[in-house]
Order: sequence, then structure tokens, then C-alpha cells
Amino acid sequence: MKTYVIGASGFLGSHLSTWFDTKGIVRKAPSYRDADPQGWQEDVLADLKDFSPDLVLVPGASQAMGDDAKALHALVASNCVLPCLVAQHLLEHLPASQLVVFGTSWQFADSSRYRPFNLYAASKQAGQDLLTHYALRGLKILQLIMFDTYGEDDVRRKLLRILQDACARDEEIGTTPGDQEIDLVHIDDVCAGVEAAIQDLRQADPSEGLVVRGLGSGKPITVKALIARVGASAGKPLRAKIGERSYRPREVMQVYRDYARPSGWSPQRTEFHDESDPGTPGDTVTP
Repeated sequence: MKTYVIGASGFLGSHLSTWFDTKGIVRKAPSYRDADPQGWQEDVLADLKDFSPDLVLVPGASQAMGDDAKALHALVASNCVLPCLVAQHLLEHLPASQLVVFGTSWQFADSSRYRPFNLYAASKQAGQDLLTHYALRGLKILQLIMFDTYGEDDVRRKLLRILQDACARDEEIGTTPGDQEIDLVHIDDVCAGVEAAIQDLRQADPSEGLVVRGLGSGKPITVKALIARVGASAGKPLRAKIGERSYRPREVMQVYRDYARPSGWSPQRTEFHDESDPGTPGDTVTP
């Protein structure tokens, strides 16, 4: 299988590139150019046509979190325009190829229905809606709802890494009251989930629209419980001043659960979850 990865330099993209390199040939798209985004898009499409892949993964995307004009343009360009350009290109030149894009659980903030937490999440949903047009024209497209990912080589300043570093340095850290949930999934489990979801995609009928699958553990953990687990894993308590910080405006307290998992997939390496949780509907829903 020939796989083309757009956004291979990020945490998710680099691991997906390594994972699918064991399944066949992987080619990474040219690195993004801030100074010339339109020229970069043209180069990607030309490179895509030259490589003629069976599968296209688009894990790279703008991480802009603001509401200003710069963030708006960046989010729409990466989460809406680029996937649509790729989809149209595949329909014209490689109609048998499959396209995989990545959404976020933040599209469903404290809700089982669409309720975006921020502009980033709204742009992910907008991209999904736009891609439905291309799916109905015959292209097989998969959207994966992503939760919090982690791994041993993860250097991003995400909550888990911040807590682990503070514990390792024996530093005191102020936190929120910690009743909000977080669903952490090991990057190896994510890669296996992507592969399993692609199997679902191969059996899908594009006339039904996009295939949407969620890659959550199904057993989210509260931040308070995560703090205790980090300390237990390190063999010493994490010096957390719980409740020192206020929740963010519109803090997401409960993670999204109303999703279908890829057939036959469940996390195997994920360790930071609620062991008392028997599981969610997402554990049992199949295509």
C-alpha cells in the first residue's frame, strides 16, 4: 500500500508515517511554508499526483486557538480548504484512493451533539461537512474524532506532560478543582485505531457520506484522578495545589461519548484511564 502523509512532522503525523511505513511505502508531503501557503498547496497536489497513493492521511492542521482574523484564515485554510482541494484532486486523478482526515472531540463540548468548544473545533466540523460533498460524488473519506494523545516521546506542553515534569522536578503546581474529564489514548493505540478504521472505510458505501469513527479510550479519567495516577507512577506524590486555578470559560467537564469505534479496535497500551469505568457506548458500537 502506498500512503501519502500531509503533516508528517507533528506528533500524530510522525507516528502515523512510521506505522504505515511497515505496511508499504510512505511518502511525506513537502513541509508547510508560512510565507507561501498557496504555493505549498500547489506543490502538495503536484507531488500527490506524482506519487499516486492508495491512501492519503491529513493529520497536520493549524493549531490556532484564537478568534482573530489571522486564526480564522489559518483554520479555514488547513481544516476546510486543503482537505477539499485534496478530495477534488483525488476524484479527478486517483478516484480509487481513500482520504483520512482528523476531527476533535471538542466538536461536542459537554454534549452528544455538535456544540463546538472553540473556532478550531468549529472549523473541524465545517471541514467534515464540506467533505460530505466529495464523499457523495464517490470518494471514500474517513473522519476520525480524536481525543488527547500521549506517548513516551511526546514533548508537547500538554496536561499530562506538564504534570509529569512537575512531579519529576518535585515542583508545586497549581491546578483547577480537577473535576473535568480527560480521555487519554496512547499514540500506538491511535495508530492501530486509524488502521482499523480504514478497514471500515474500505467496506463503506460513499453514497452514505463520510465514515466517522472515534478513537477514545471509552474510560476517561478526571484531572484529579490523573494527578494521583501520575504521582503513583512516579513513586512519589505530585505536589498539586488543587483548586488554585479557576476553570476556563466554557470548560469541558465531560468528554464526548456518543461515537462509534472502529470495528474490533480497543486501546491496548493506554494506561491513564478510569479503571472502575465499565465502558461507554463507544466501546460496543460497530458499523
